[in-house]
Amino acid sequence: MTQTREPTSPKQASSAEQIAALTKTIHRLEAELATYKETGAQISRFANQLRTAAEVSKQLSSILELDPLLREVVTLLKERFELYHVHVYLLDGDNSTLRMVAGSGSVGERLRDRRHTIALDTEHSLVARAARDGYTILVDDVSLEPDFLPNPLLPNTRCELAVPLILGRHVLGVLDVQDDRSHRFDQLDLATFSSISGHIATAIQNAHLFEEQKEAENALRRYAERLQSLHQIDQAILTAQSPESIARKAIECLKTIVPYHRASFTMFDYENSRAHVVSVTNGDETSLMEGDYSLDPNTETLALINKGPIFGALDKLQPSLPFFNTLMNGGTRSILIYPLHTHEKLMGTLNLGRETADSFDESEVTAVGEIAAPLAIAIEQARLYEQVKQHAQVLEEQNLELAQFAYVASHDLQEPLRIVISYVQLLQRRYGGQFDEDADLFFHYIVDGALRMRDLINGLLDYSYLGRSGSPFTVTNCNDVLAEALANLQVTITETGAIIHADPLPTLLGDAVQLRQLWQNLISNAIKFSADQPEVFIGCRNEGREWLFWVQDNGIGLDIEYAERIFAIFQRLHTLEEYPGTGIGLAICKKIVERHNGRIWVESQPGEGATFYFTLPT
Repeated sequence: MTQTREPTSPKQASSAEQIAALTKTIHRLEAELATYKETGAQISRFANQLRTAAEVSKQLSSILELDPLLREVVTLLKERFELYHVHVYLLDGDNSTLRMVAGSGSVGERLRDRRHTIALDTEHSLVARAARDGYTILVDDVSLEPDFLPNPLLPNTRCELAVPLILGRHVLGVLDVQDDRSHRFDQLDLATFSSISGHIATAIQNAHLFEEQKEAENALRRYAERLQSLHQIDQAILTAQSPESIARKAIECLKTIVPYHRASFTMFDYENSRAHVVSVTNGDETSLMEGDYSLDPNTETLALINKGPIFGALDKLQPSLPFFNTLMNGGTRSILIYPLHTHEKLMGTLNLGRETADSFDESEVTAVGEIAAPLAIAIEQARLYEQVKQHAQVLEEQNLELAQFAYVASHDLQEPLRIVISYVQLLQRRYGGQFDEDADLFFHYIVDGALRMRDLINGLLDYSYLGRSGSPFTVTNCNDVLAEALANLQVTITETGAIIHADPLPTLLGDAVQLRQLWQNLISNAIKFSADQPEVFIGCRNEGREWLFWVQDNGIGLDIEYAERIFAIFQRLHTLEEYPGTGIGLAICKKIVERHNGRIWVESQPGEGATFYFTLPT
């Protein structure tokens, strides 16, 4: 039976079209809704990643030291982003090697302990490629990537993201992120880790700057400590007396700059071909280190030391000098031998020892060198001072012996000379006139010569007395001293009609008795060698550390070539017939002035008088 379809009415057709259109709209809205949901999820995930990145950056900004900073980086990223592994590589100074400086987990610690590195020109390395090109490298499936360099410690790596750490235009290193799921990272992850890498690069730069600042502060502190130690060494050198004590104190102070276990100082005596060793090491071995050693068999080693410091491991150096071998006893494994030069001559060495091999570095050698030059000078000066002191002591003993001899000799001559004078005068009184005129003249010459001999002996006694004794210095008014001297010369002043002009004189420390004799000798000398009416001018002037005195006359003067000679004992410029005297007066003046730490000299021209100057400390 055939069925026939009834024709659709226009109304029915219109309703079907509306249903189809409505269904299509519903499908489109569902698709848009799904898209919105996916976009919202992506936005939410990106926002979460940005928040996480912000939190990570905030935590990193509070860490200023590089190693803690990078360890925190890998730990935070692994935990917050639920990653398989995180590495941070930094370029070395020559920009040829990437060094793994931080890694997450135990694998990261093992790689760091191994000092894991990747050469920048390594072909099959995503990390090296990211550093070379300066772009982020993303591999969704490492099994399909020929540039992937597998790490046997990370067998589960399936995808990898290598992000260069860039500051300005400079690549500092690479942030390497790995996961055990393929296609783990998308464009949002790339944007997030790129942002984080920028924060990490800035944090690394800040850590570098902080380290540089800290190193600069440490260097400044070490420099200040070194200056303080050098100052202490200088003070120790100044207070020490002998070369040995100077070296001992200097090396003891040096220990604050360059620590050591054993130390000694060697001083060379080339005249006797000996090396004298002084130890500054505490302990039982000290006595074994000190002593004298021969230089003869060690010329080659001395020549080597003379060229510069020797330092390093003992088994590599093996110096042959016996006094260095003593330093090496007791477990010493490294040494520093620094030469001490004066006038380009090797005068000694500083010898330091440590119980660790290769422990002395260039900076410590430089520090020892800073004290080597002043120490060598101080030791040489101390050695010269000891020699001068020994010579001075010998001269002082000889001078005392000579003074004692002069005193004893002149004192012992007094008695026989007095007998000669007495008996000659007795013969002259008893037998005078009974012989011829020549006999009377001979008597006169004998008596006159004996009397002059007595005056010379008395002058010698006075001169030697000055060298053997004298009153302690006291506050002395020079006006009173001059008045006493003029009173003693009053007879001579009256007989010659001398005119004396005297300025006010100061008060100072001195021996009043000797200063009176000084004024008396100079004024008497001025009157003796003056014109018909002697005129003497006495004055002074303050010149800071000393007073300058002068005694000026209007006498015959003298040639300046004799200015030094007249202060020597028994030196005369005229005969006794012209001007009487013993020739000792000015020598006594010179000795008195020198005992008062002053100077004396004369300025004169023949026929124009003379001015005697002398100084006394204020």
